[in-house]
Amino acid sequence: MIVKEKQVCAIVEDLFGSYMEELTNETTRHMVEEHLKECKTCQKKYETYLLQTEERSLQEEKVSQKFRRKLSRYRYQLVGIIIGIVLTLVVMIGGIAISIFLAQKANVVDNYTEDIAEYGKFQDYAGISKLYLFPSKKEMNMENTSLEKYVYECYGSKMYQTYQIYLECEYSKEEYLAEKERLKNVEEVDKEKVVQNSEGDFKYPGVYAMLNSEGCYEYALFLEEEEKIIYVYLQGSVDRRELKFSEEYLPVEYGQDGSSYENEKEYTMYSLTTEELEEFIE
Repeated sequence: MIVKEKQVCAIVEDLFGSYMEELTNETTRHMVEEHLKECKTCQKKYETYLLQTEERSLQEEKVSQKFRRKLSRYRYQLVGIIIGIVLTLVVMIGGIAISIFLAQKANVVDNYTEDIAEYGKFQDYAGISKLYLFPSKKEMNMENTSLEKYVYECYGSKMYQTYQIYLECEYSKEEYLAEKERLKNVEEVDKEKVVQNSEGDFKYPGVYAMLNSEGCYEYALFLEEEEKIIYVYLQGSVDRRELKFSEEYLPVEYGQDGSSYENEKEYTMYSLTTEELEEFIE
């Protein structure tokens, strides 16, 4: 009988967990309850089991809460790191974009004026021609010379610019003849190349320092009856539809887009180095 009671107690003790969680069937549950009513030893063991289970649950809950807090903290830290990375990338990309914009802005040239008082300043000028044909304003006798029209247009990057420079002057007879003489005797610094007389290249007589050389033209035309001289410098194949002066002062073979209609006739009085030409072409 003692053995039997110990066996029952052992069985009931093994069922504590299932009984507490209500996982036993009705017959087993009834048997455990009846045994607990009669067996003081099992009652104490069951109470101890309940206390241990409760303590274990509380401990697990504490661990779980601690883990959740830690996980939450890590999650906030991760979100903060991600936000920091995103903001850093935005700032970097924005900085690069602004730098590129400012660099492009700094390298872009765009000047235009028709103010005669501005003649001779040639703001941001970096063309191939040294503009030897154009008269110096300081050397001009302004009492006997009238600047009728002036156009200065310069645009593009600092590596490659397009120019349209036009000057129309009316002289006294004496000054007109003196200026013609000066133009016909203009020399490059090395005195190896000089201006050429226009022979059918223009509608008017004149001289040129550059004729379709790397897309550049520099020339002066003589309007004999009016005692006027027209000075022109074009660089970068200026479209004739964008001219700021009359087309009659263009070279005869000047194409609509700045190139000549027929075989190119190239000439320049300027001694340009290979490096300068390559830089211009690029």
